[in-house]
Amino acid sequence: MTTTSPRYLHVANGTSTTGTIEEAAIPGRTSIWADPLHEGPVPGHVTDEQLLDVRARHLAGDGSVAETIAELRRWRLVIDDHASYDELVLWYEHDLFDQLNLIQVLARIGEVVRGRKPVTLICTDTVPGH
Repeated sequence: MTTTSPRYLHVANGTSTTGTIEEAAIPGRTSIWADPLHEGPVPGHVTDEQLLDVRARHLAGDGSVAETIAELRRWRLVIDDHASYDELVLWYEHDLFDQLNLIQVLARIGEVVRGRKPVTLICTDTVPGH
């Protein structure tokens, strides 16, 4: 009998965390969801596509709005592709940046994953040295 290992998708608050996950050789793929929602406009009662546009215009600054929209969309598509993973592991801290992203990620999971996969949260309440 052959047993296959679960396929994990680790979604974290940025490349520092995903880099640590990869360096630690924790099994699975990594992605980020790290929109600084505490800065700039975050209108309510808009579609996700409208929110992507508003956030990208703010985040792009002098850069490319299209590239920023593409990055924000990539974060969503990785989670949306729930056939590519068996368990979703979220890595977020206790601070405002992370908690706002966690709310947004959980809303997305509720829309697209809808209980089809286990979701695990790794959340620290303190960071040594801070």
